[in-house]
Amino acid sequence: DERRILSMGPTHGGAVAIDELQQLSLRRLEDGRAAWVLVEGDTLLVIPTEARGADALFDAFTVLPGLSAQAILAARDMPQPGTTRLWAREGYLDRSRALTP
Repeated sequence: DERRILSMGPTHGGAVAIDELQQLSLRRLEDGRAAWVLVEGDTLLVIPTEARGADALFDAFTVLPGLSAQAILAARDMPQPGTTRLWAREGYLDRSRALTP
């Protein structure tokens, strides 16, 4: 299905439907490596930005309502470590934040 994102790595993998995606973030580690973090229901899919085929994700992400290409590029090029939430579906409640006191 062309509206699904599939990632298979040496230790983990999975698939999410772009139309069912609830949240998109970019996580950068202290060592500079970065990964896209996609949430669909109980599925958390982490795709390294350097993974083979990851450049095609840019086109998939631009169909998300309200997410600009400039925001995607700015987050990808940001050198600081941390997680940047780029997009969330309207009405989505990030459960990890809800559990934080």
